[in-house]
Amino acid sequence: MITDIATISPLHIEILCPPEAAMGTVFSTVDVLRSATNLLRARYPEQPSPLTWNIYVPEECGPLFDASAPGLSASPLRPLEGTRTLLMAPTLIASTVPELQEIAQRHPSLLRKLKAHVEDGGMVAASASGLIYPSMMGMLDGLRLDTLWVSKPLFTRMHPECDFSATEAMSFNERLYTCVAPSQQIEFTAAILKRLLDASVGESCAQLLQYQPERQRLGYQLIEDGQMHPTTDSPVYRVQQWLKAHLQQPYRLDELAVVASTSSRTLLRHFQTAVGMTPLDYLHRVRVDRAKVLLEVTQQNLHAIALACGYSDASSFSRMFSKIAGISPGVYRQRFTMRSKRVRWRAEPPESPV
Repeated sequence: MITDIATISPLHIEILCPPEAAMGTVFSTVDVLRSATNLLRARYPEQPSPLTWNIYVPEECGPLFDASAPGLSASPLRPLEGTRTLLMAPTLIASTVPELQEIAQRHPSLLRKLKAHVEDGGMVAASASGLIYPSMMGMLDGLRLDTLWVSKPLFTRMHPECDFSATEAMSFNERLYTCVAPSQQIEFTAAILKRLLDASVGESCAQLLQYQPERQRLGYQLIEDGQMHPTTDSPVYRVQQWLKAHLQQPYRLDELAVVASTSSRTLLRHFQTAVGMTPLDYLHRVRVDRAKVLLEVTQQNLHAIALACGYSDASSFSRMFSKIAGISPGVYRQRFTMRSKRVRWRAEPPESPV
């Protein structure tokens, strides 16, 4: 099991924030980075964070907001030695699309900073109309990406050597990452963390901050497999719901056939056709899904989790979990835990009154 974070290459993200920025994209990025910092602290409490960040306001603008709250405008730690830097350009609010160029030119200190960063081989991420910044740095030519429909004519005229026919809402080129719409900012930032920092941290941020319909629907009964959504009077649906509600009970096909009001043979045939697996395989996946949540959000040992998920012992649970998830329960907990170790929760005893 990994005990430190030495394998994670440090990353610093600097969020450009001119007055014309759509502040939602600025602070959505901050929300993801703060969440990622908390996850790293929970998983590696004794190690310095490999992720740092700050908001950059152009020198000529003065303060745009009260930055006195801890962790609001910068991470609490300084970047580690050898840290890579990514400049994040937010969406800009403009009256017209041509005004984007004028807005960008209003802040020479920001352009100087960006120019020096790009000339030094640095990475840039741009949200929606924030694409104007890497555009002015000559970073678009020869790439394939997309931009918001309203600004596509402008960028097409400015960069005839860029292919704007991409159908993906986000693009990840070697030094330039882009997203089409400002509403993607949380997903976009999480995706950047997956690629540049750590895949499990980025995935956990996406799970924490984005709507997860399967988890919402099933709660602690866990993620629905998502392969079909039959009607509530369907025999297959009734069996699925029964298995989720009784996943701790031993598997008995004849009992499921009673639930489905059909024969065991017919149930197997229909279930395989509708879901793509047998009821027993489906049950194992439901159990492993529940185990994933318990591993993420509790400090229970593997034996307790195995019992809670319908397995009589930890070894059989571990074998099935590894077969379905591709990694052991211990490694999964190390990568995806959202809780710090229990010893870290202890508060110091209050001082005795003088």
